[in-house]
Amino acid sequence: ANAANAKIQAWLPVDAIGKVATFPGVHLIRRPDEAVLLEPSLGTWTTTEALAAMNASAWHASGQIGTGVRVGVIDQGFVGYGALVGTDLPTTIEVRNFVDGENPIDVDGTTQHGTACAEIIYDVAPGARLYLAKVNTDIDLQEAVTWLKSKNVDVISTSLTWYNVTPGDGTGEFATMVTDARDHGVLWVT
Repeated sequence: ANAANAKIQAWLPVDAIGKVATFPGVHLIRRPDEAVLLEPSLGTWTTTEALAAMNASAWHASGQIGTGVRVGVIDQGFVGYGALVGTDLPTTIEVRNFVDGENPIDVDGTTQHGTACAEIIYDVAPGARLYLAKVNTDIDLQEAVTWLKSKNVDVISTSLTWYNVTPGDGTGEFATMVTDARDHGVLWVT
């Protein structure tokens, strides 16, 4: 984004908003757009039957296991991922939390959804390297995408949505983000 269209995310006391609104270059102040999980509760852990339906064992037997592929998983949380490293998740994973006000360790918080998504990706491509990015807002998402591009990921996987934040016609800030990732050789899958 150029300076004229730059966005920042800041946490302000309510009585400071009026003063910040008078700063030169400030054109709009609003709450950030927050991600919404399409399936907010996974309940208990389940075993997927999708690998058999995809005939994954045949792909794996032929050597197609994702070796050398880097996959970024963007979600609202990765509860329990640490206990799965080396079993249901690869031995080496890079994680990053982009949620303001949280500590890096809080990537293991909020929801199991991201962990489940990462497990499925690992089941399908056990040779791939995984990068887990926790987000909550559209600004967090932009920061996560920038980080994943710096890690030279080949694929970005998101299972999140944002309601009523784009025109719905394939344009807007999210379409621009995806197009930019694609221009950097990244396949974005939602």
